[in-house]
Amino acid sequence: MNFSDSKQVFATPFAMVLSPSKASSSAAIADLEKLGIPRDAITEYPFPGLNLTLGFDAQADVFASLLRMAFFEDHDAAKEYFAKRPFRVLRMTQNKPVPKADRGLFPVNTWIARQTNITDGTKAHMSVSDMTTALVTLQMAIAQKYGNLLGTNNHVTDLVSGVPVNGFECIAKGNKCLGDCPDTYYPASSGMVKDEMKCEEYPHVPTWCWEKKRATLQDKDDEFIIVIGVNHKATGMAAYSSLVVYDLKLLEGIYSVDDSMLNGTAMQYFTSPKPDYAPYLFAYKFMRKCPVDEVACYSIPSTGDLSVAIENPLLFIERMYDNPVTHVGADPSSIVAARTMHFVGARKTLASNSDVEVQVI
Repeated sequence: MNFSDSKQVFATPFAMVLSPSKASSSAAIADLEKLGIPRDAITEYPFPGLNLTLGFDAQADVFASLLRMAFFEDHDAAKEYFAKRPFRVLRMTQNKPVPKADRGLFPVNTWIARQTNITDGTKAHMSVSDMTTALVTLQMAIAQKYGNLLGTNNHVTDLVSGVPVNGFECIAKGNKCLGDCPDTYYPASSGMVKDEMKCEEYPHVPTWCWEKKRATLQDKDDEFIIVIGVNHKATGMAAYSSLVVYDLKLLEGIYSVDDSMLNGTAMQYFTSPKPDYAPYLFAYKFMRKCPVDEVACYSIPSTGDLSVAIENPLLFIERMYDNPVTHVGADPSSIVAARTMHFVGARKTLASNSDVEVQVI
């Protein structure tokens, strides 16, 4: 994004021109300048017109542009912004048709490679494989704290990404990808969602409808979902990262847990001496009504504006934005994705930290 004053980017007007054509983009920028918009406050956002199916019919490519906002310091100003919504989108068409030879369609942008020589394990002097093992150790500690003797009261699923890392693959194949953003990587609880869809389609198959395998969350003291993972901001793999819970039916984000809130949340599950990798891990609990003194726990409302109805399934999405080396999303092979642990019938007499003995790598 371009701003007139790079030191003052908040609450500052800007303009962005999105076009597949160099000629059309240049014309729009020139008109904005005539209206008094400084050139250094205008960002040109080229679509790869040479590779797109342009038009308005059902075969034409469709794009979604999202303006994401987070970490408001002035919450009153944020409320005012959302109330006024000072954001307008205008479709501009040139008065005179531009000959095809003069349109100058943009080519595919140069793809910035995501690979670097750092991973989620680098800061802890570990490999990605070792950090994955560390996450399993945390999983074992949590299972020992809340699980039953047979270990049958919880189900674990990994968060995985369902879209290509390179969005140009979506264009080339004509696929509707959604989430193919180069600035981040989007592991989601798709495994838990698939289990939920199986149950909804075949509700009479008991093994597909075990409560612990479903993506719904009931209002019970002994039912909750703990999401465990690696804090990608702490490992140096992202400028900021977050974990967001959604209402799957509405695809509506309900609550976001940012990297500062994830810090240190896994420490409670390790006995002393704490392993060196423990500060890089997180464990955050989601239930319908968290105990009053519970930390690292969010109570998901079942009614209201930001809520998930009891019968609606949940979706968890992990984000990690702006790798400090590449300034795009992290390479998936360098990341240890989060996982969910759905407990139903969790032990009510919880073991204290000193009672939990887990072998630490």
